[in-house]
Amino acid sequence: YMCLIVNTKLEEELGVTIDGYQALLNPALSGKIIIADPTATSSGFRQFHTILALMGDEFGDEKAWTYLTDLVKNGVVNTTSSSEVYKQVMAGEYAVGLSYESIVQYQVENGAEDIRLVYPVEGNTGCANGSAMVKGCPHKAAAEAFLDMCGSNELQSLRAEANCARGTNKNFTYEAYPSDEEI
Repeated sequence: YMCLIVNTKLEEELGVTIDGYQALLNPALSGKIIIADPTATSSGFRQFHTILALMGDEFGDEKAWTYLTDLVKNGVVNTTSSSEVYKQVMAGEYAVGLSYESIVQYQVENGAEDIRLVYPVEGNTGCANGSAMVKGCPHKAAAEAFLDMCGSNELQSLRAEANCARGTNKNFTYEAYPSDEEI
């Protein structure tokens, strides 16, 4: 899922409440927003896609593009590094950054101070990665065992603990995250 990483000290100093994409158009945030370049990073591309999906009446309509134009006019800063987004927000250089849920949650769980993870009130988009077995593969039993392991509660638990990433196993509960339905 996509999220915003908010520096709570700067949010308070600026006298704003950052709860989603529309809030980023507040003039008080001019020059205080950072996003990874959508032509250079997956997080930037996914944020771009999410904005096109959520900020119009239909995907990529004129209303969504107007929002993006207004966001740029409000002084959004681009970087070619996804990690610079959360690092700069944590350092107090920016009030808010557009990022991935797992990256921000990892920072929160590992003691980062004065930040919070915000799921945009406008909604969200999800992106699932997948694994598959090639038809007629020479080691079918091993491939099946590998795929079973990938989807197991045990691996999902280890993955969530190691890097705060969600998996696609619907039988596993990610205690640090709200449910898919909530988001």
